[in-house]
Amino acid sequence: MTGRHRVLIVDDDPVARRALATILDPDHEVRSVGCGQEALAHAAGAPPPDLILLDLMLPDLSGDQVLRRLRAIPASAEVPVIVVTALDRPGEHERALELGAVDYITKPLHPSLVRARVDKHLLLAATRQEVSVRTCGHRLPAPWRDDIDARLATDLRAQIAAVHRDAERLLDHPGATGPQRRLLGHLIAGADDMLGRIDQARPACAGSAGADATSPTAAAATADPAEAAGERARILVVDDERLVRRFLADTFADAYEVLLAKDGRQALDLVRGERSPDVILLDVLMPEMDGYQVLEQLKADERARSIPVIFITGANREGDEARGLALGVSDYIPKPLHPAIVRARVRNLLNMVRQQRRLAELAAVDPLTGLANRRRFDEVLDRTWRQASRGGRQVSLAVIDVDFFKRYNDHYGHGSGDRALRAVADAIAGTLRRSGDLAARYGGEEFVVVMPDTDAAVASALAETIRLKVAALGLEHARSAATDHLTVSVGGTTITPAAGLAAAAALERADRALYQAKHGGRNRVVWAR
Repeated sequence: MTGRHRVLIVDDDPVARRALATILDPDHEVRSVGCGQEALAHAAGAPPPDLILLDLMLPDLSGDQVLRRLRAIPASAEVPVIVVTALDRPGEHERALELGAVDYITKPLHPSLVRARVDKHLLLAATRQEVSVRTCGHRLPAPWRDDIDARLATDLRAQIAAVHRDAERLLDHPGATGPQRRLLGHLIAGADDMLGRIDQARPACAGSAGADATSPTAAAATADPAEAAGERARILVVDDERLVRRFLADTFADAYEVLLAKDGRQALDLVRGERSPDVILLDVLMPEMDGYQVLEQLKADERARSIPVIFITGANREGDEARGLALGVSDYIPKPLHPAIVRARVRNLLNMVRQQRRLAELAAVDPLTGLANRRRFDEVLDRTWRQASRGGRQVSLAVIDVDFFKRYNDHYGHGSGDRALRAVADAIAGTLRRSGDLAARYGGEEFVVVMPDTDAAVASALAETIRLKVAALGLEHARSAATDHLTVSVGGTTITPAAGLAAAAALERADRALYQAKHGGRNRVVWAR
């Protein structure tokens, strides 16, 4: 974890408060209170804590009452709460989890485990917030939003608009090269996005800050891969005791796909199979290969090292926990096992896995259109080029430019321009049928498509289909010199990679074909064969 997060400790025992503060102080900003009413006052403040450690036994309010009221306060409704208690009674923990606690820690406190639990839930909350920001656009809390000086927003908009105008003027300069135009297009796209955020900020996750939630590109960008394919999360249970394996299989059978392994060797074989598990529950004490040895081999395997592992153990020694955490274990579940607690721990880790997957996907997605972004396109083109070079296969590239888009934006406004770009993106994405084909927004009003193992006849026909689909949208364009509706020009090429020929050369060749299409009257496809 990096950065100092705000952690609120709620415990009527001053010794316990000092112990927790000592454990967390080096890494976090810690505040401590001794009763429930003080905790509620802090939670409702601005800014609220990032995480709360809550003792269940308080003098004024019960832990249950505090949890219920925390969830009723808007500022703290989403703040993770970890219950800290000396009561080693599963019923107490289960009730706290039902009321909205995300986890629990029992006394006596083990520093390494406390830090691991706190850091895990801070990371999960931060990841969830980042996903929300990237999918919905940033939204300030209502009490703070009213304090923003409107004149500052107006001045900022004017400066961004000036940059936008200058970039568009340079884009139309006859001496601009292909790479320069792409760079200017990228700058214009960024300015478009910022102008849209200023002009169209709304509470809902829609508008210029992100792709239309109903568009196919947006759905593809935010879906969890396993969920999108209709697959349930996969859990691997590794334990040499048959009764434990059966208990855990029954615990998860209704919600997850469960794999069972009776020893470390069997577990490693399953992990290296066709589809890896999403979470591993691993017994520490097993014959031949114990949990630590299995964990070491998992972390040494590039494919398996990112899979979160929960140790199942009957021991309760801090040294064992510290060793496992140092090796990379994500959490511990003590025996005897209790269904609600096991499900909560696994659910927390699966949520983290899903959020991290979504972040990885969103990092490769253009926020306006939902297509892949330039970074993702560059990665895919490079990989496709190398694979085609080894196999002697063809690669087709298309560069697509919206005709007279500057005039469209000037006449209809940036909001309409954003909607038009999303419609064009959906037309492009809807034309591609093969999983290996990739469409991306390259910058501004320019899009690119890479089609592996596709000959010129098929690729140019797809490009023509894209052109016709955009024209069929019927979006009025009164300022177009080509026709009275929105159109695109397409330049493309098909090349079999050879030694010494870089992918950039193919992209430049497609760009030259686009130049010919535009100077030949626009609303057409030119394919360099």
